[in-house]
Amino acid sequence: MGYFNIILIGLIVPIIMEILLNIANFKYKKRFTLLGSLIRLILMAISLAVLAYIPFLLVNITGIICFASIFFTAIFYVLPFVLLDLAKKTSISDKLANFRYKLFGTVFGLSILLSFVILAATALSPMTSYNSLTTQTAHTEDVPTMKKDETPVAISTDTARSEMRKAMSDIDNSQYYVLNDNIQAQYYKGKPVYIAGIDFKGFMQYNKMHELPGYFMISATDPDAQPQFIKKPIKYAPSFWFNHKSDRAIARQSLGYKELSDGEQLEIDDNGTPYYVDTLYKKGNINGRVNYKQVKIAVLNAETGKSTLYKPQDAPKFIDEGFTSDVASGMNDIYGKYNHGFWNTTIFGAKQGVAKPTHNGTEDGVTSMFDKNGRIQYVEDYTSSDSSKSAIGYSTTDARTGKITYYKLQNVMDSDSATDNANENYRAQKWQAKMPILYNVYGHPTWVMSILDNTNTLRGYYYLDAANQNLYANSSTANATLAAFRQALITKAGTNGNHNSMNYKKYQGVVDRMAIVNDGSKSVVEFMLKGNKTIFTANPAQNNRTALIRPGDKVEFKASVVEDESNGSVTEFKANF
Repeated sequence: MGYFNIILIGLIVPIIMEILLNIANFKYKKRFTLLGSLIRLILMAISLAVLAYIPFLLVNITGIICFASIFFTAIFYVLPFVLLDLAKKTSISDKLANFRYKLFGTVFGLSILLSFVILAATALSPMTSYNSLTTQTAHTEDVPTMKKDETPVAISTDTARSEMRKAMSDIDNSQYYVLNDNIQAQYYKGKPVYIAGIDFKGFMQYNKMHELPGYFMISATDPDAQPQFIKKPIKYAPSFWFNHKSDRAIARQSLGYKELSDGEQLEIDDNGTPYYVDTLYKKGNINGRVNYKQVKIAVLNAETGKSTLYKPQDAPKFIDEGFTSDVASGMNDIYGKYNHGFWNTTIFGAKQGVAKPTHNGTEDGVTSMFDKNGRIQYVEDYTSSDSSKSAIGYSTTDARTGKITYYKLQNVMDSDSATDNANENYRAQKWQAKMPILYNVYGHPTWVMSILDNTNTLRGYYYLDAANQNLYANSSTANATLAAFRQALITKAGTNGNHNSMNYKKYQGVVDRMAIVNDGSKSVVEFMLKGNKTIFTANPAQNNRTALIRPGDKVEFKASVVEDESNGSVTEFKANF
């Protein structure tokens, strides 16, 4: 529905009223009042054009009609005619006056009735938005898999934000600026990074400088990385005023569309040029609901102010998050609540399968995850509507296309329980677990969390089996934690006599080197075979003969080895002594 079409629709009721008023005037007074009708309609059109920029009026076209009918009937019809009749001391028996007020009363009554109909239609039609979502369902075993050196494990956005704040003093005239808290995950030249803009502290600072000197960028996967301030002139931004405010620049070039997100997000192309990206939707739906299939991505060049609208699939390749994080969070709310229909959520339904997003993510309730395919996914877990501590679902939302993949979970703790578990292990240090993301780690749904101190400095990682709160590992690096978690899984499997969850292969050979080491809780045997660089790990508690091996012994066993790493616990061990 175009901008001018909305204005024309808003004029339908007034035009009908003018026709009826002129018919009545001709019937009772033998004359037309075309000039007065034209003036009133022009004033109505101008008023509608002005009000078209007020967001709450553009939720739906019927809302504009109702509002115009009620408000403008009072302003342009009732009030002037009442004053005119009072001035002329018109008799209450005047047939034309009676007709006018009956007409005005009818319009008021119908408008109010129509308003209630619209409210009811809006309240009872959430399925319009739900049905426009692009979704697919999967199961626990299909949760994104974590593999060493393939899956980027991002540092917490809190850590990135903290490092950027420390670097603010390096900017010239830093007293004029504050860091924008909106941290943007993005791939820059194929590498995962975090981007954050800076804002003016207020109007006086903006009035003096008129443009920002640049933005911050930091590696999203290197805990030791330092933020870089990229010097690029930014002439359009959220903190600017007047025509250089980014949302106004986008709105001027996107007539007929309304902002769906709470604000623009900063992204950069491979040349480092800054852009502000916003999610828009087509205005004019009869029930006020968003049709996600008609969403457009607005891309504003922050240097030139030129804005272009794209379909999500046609957006420039450097755009990683065309659907902003708050839009994705809202989509999760709709999907979780209405995945079994509207009536299921009411007092007349059983509320079967209603899933409630936990909103435990780092940005607007969701967390940006870098996947191994070079795309950004928003992730979030769901609990049942009775707020139990178990997760019944988990979703990934493609930040570029908006496609939701919902994973049905069973016997899995939710992110609240996972962070509580981790925090309990760091109670003495008063460290906190942040940014829980669910991965499939060696066939186990696993919560991967960053551990931060009270200054938001990264202290390490914590991997927790989502189905067993007693099975976890922690270390200072992501790879070391992955290795420790793998060892914990193998040890647990060996203790239970169940090795089905790990991929075991048969090995045989001559022991080259061996040592008995203590991993902090128990003693294990580590050894190598001649001609094989893999370091095998054996648990003497499972087979006491492993503690007796010496270099030169011939051995035969099964072990789980991933990419020739150590940490493989052996089973079915045999030796020639």
